[in-house]
Amino acid sequence: MNVKNYIALSVFCSMGAFAQVTVDMKADIEQVLLDPLSGNVLVEDKDNVSCVNGQTNELNWSFAKKDYASITTLEGVTTTLNKIENNDFLNAFNKDEEVTLIPQSPFAAVRLEHNDLIVNSATGEVVFNSAEMQYRILQTYYLIAENNLLILGVKDSTISFLNYDLASKKVLWSNDLGTLDSLGKSLGNLFKAFTGKVTQQVEDKIITASDEILVTVKGVLYTINKTSGKINWNTSYIITNFFLNQRKDKIVVITDESSFLNSSMH
Repeated sequence: MNVKNYIALSVFCSMGAFAQVTVDMKADIEQVLLDPLSGNVLVEDKDNVSCVNGQTNELNWSFAKKDYASITTLEGVTTTLNKIENNDFLNAFNKDEEVTLIPQSPFAAVRLEHNDLIVNSATGEVVFNSAEMQYRILQTYYLIAENNLLILGVKDSTISFLNYDLASKKVLWSNDLGTLDSLGKSLGNLFKAFTGKVTQQVEDKIITASDEILVTVKGVLYTINKTSGKINWNTSYIITNFFLNQRKDKIVVITDESSFLNSSMH
């Protein structure tokens, strides 16, 4: 987007609403996102990430990237990731955008050179800072009922699920999924569909049922014990969607061939 010093645009969001924004900015704009929950507009320029109120056109909050990107405690992790070539598991999570909205949540993920942040898009509060928690973020999900984040992160070349409590800002549990090397070998062939110019379109989602978390990662379904974080089982293939039956004791899985598979929760 070639916009300099101002925003003047109508943005269509997934909920079918338009937001009209005209705001003077101090730098060239690199990215604009409409938050469908609040109607506010997230703006990224070369130096800052900001939020513009969709109703008043006033600046709600702003922070300088350098205040977080200059943190060097994650350079070791970044170096490890940069050394890995042709890892289709890791490459599946590459994104061109630095700012992305976390689905069905009031949060946004911000990826910087040596750091990842999760920000409350309404207030600008940084609720998760990778430099402090020592995990680079691959993917984030919001557990609405629990007000927690389920984070797929990297630490010392190990991929883990983290259950992060937003109230206490503490990790309730973490469970290792595997190493970058092992997951590259076991899931790399599946995840090749998400690399390259033409990628497979799968919308990952998360739901909870009784004592389990059900979540898809690039179409691979995992069931996780909500209390311990133990992975009960996962599919060895990519699915396009899943849902629970009325009794919530079986999972109905839809594959990319449009076939249906039933699986017991236990």
